[in-house]
This record gives sequence, structure tokens and C-alpha cells, in this order.
Amino acid sequence: VEVIRVTYPVGSESGFHTHHHPHRVVYVVEGGKLKLIPSEDHKKANTISVRNGDTLFIPANSHNVVNIGDTRVVLVETELKK
Repeated sequence: VEVIRVTYPVGSESGFHTHHHPHRVVYVVEGGKLKLIPSEDHKKANTISVRNGDTLFIPANSHNVVNIGDTRVVLVETELKK
């Protein structure tokens, strides 16, 4: 298991990266508005609004996360490696 806490200040982004393991859950500590941009050009970007206490299941993928809202976003990601 890998658990990380990620903070996205307003206007920041993660940079393109890959999640290799298929089981990942995200807990929202501080919510806001994020744009998830897939690394594959043929796939469409998704904009999501998350609230404090929300949880998300996100499958393995390669993407960039951009904070397009007006508040910082804090997430705790738990990724099962097996």
C-alpha cells in the first residue's frame, strides 16, 4: 500500500505522471475544482468539483491534474500495489 498526501495550490498542476496499480482511492481533505488531463491525445479532459470528505475511485491511468479553482485542494491518495 502507498499512501500520499498531495496539496494543489490555486493554479498548480501535478505534471504528467502514471499510476500503474489498478486500485486507487482518493479522500478529499480540502475540496475545489480540478481538471484531469489524460496523456493520450484522443481522450477528453474531465473537470471535477470535489468537496471536503468526498472519496473517489480512480483506475490506473496517466494524467496531469490541474487546480483550476480558486481554493487549494488537498487529497490523500491510497494505492493498493497488489
